[in-house]
Amino acid sequence: MIAGYNTASQEEKVKYNEKKLCRVMGIGMTIITHLILIAKLVEKVLSSNFTVVMIIIIIIDVTAIEIASNTICRN
Repeated sequence: MIAGYNTASQEEKVKYNEKKLCRVMGIGMTIITHLILIAKLVEKVLSSNFTVVMIIIIIIDVTAIEIASNTICRN
């Protein structure tokens, strides 16, 4: 979404609130970063089922980022 925003025309950029868009992307990426960090720190303790759960959570997070960026971030 951010790459698309950066390459968009001025008419397209006017449709989005840049501050909200950056906040949504930042929060979403922070969630993914924390999940990966937790997985790496406790990889020896966790079962392989946690990997599946983590992937599902990341997919849900990416979907939520896309929905939020196209609804909340619009002007």
